Amino acid sequence: MVSLNVYDRFGKSVGNFFKGAKLYGSFQIPFDADSLADGLYFAALNVNGEQKAISLVKQSPTIVRSNGLNSGSSIFVDQQSMSLKVKLASPVKSVEVYSLNGQVLMRFESNESLNYDISTLEKGIYIVRVQSGGPELVRKFFLR
Repeated sequence: MVSLNVYDRFGKSVGNFFKGAKLYGSFQIPFDADSLADGLYFAALNVNGEQKAISLVKQSPTIVRSNGLNSGSSIFVDQQSMSLKVKLASPVKSVEVYSLNGQVLMRFESNESLNYDISTLEKGIYIVRVQSGGPELVRKFFLR
């Protein structure tokens, strides 16, 4: 028995995209995310009782085309000072840093400097989510 379920970052199910029997081999299962808001999601694949989970980041095409940033805006990871620097056209409300398995590792409310200390993070790949007056921005970054 095979099932594929997708959950939002709060663990709420947003859809069961497949449930049934499959023969051994590789398969493609269509996943239409058009109805989902931009953000972080998790897919749980269950095959005969064994479960694998992966994280998914959904970005709408308008954000991808424009890179989600207005002129003069930036999201930058300073590897030397171990800080996340955020500069947006609209005020930043919050910044969240996630592990790839969706665990919130850091949460910052807006501050005047817009520099966020990430020195407690180990080397690896992370996801940053920035909420502002404009569209929510979700980006992947890595620390060396």
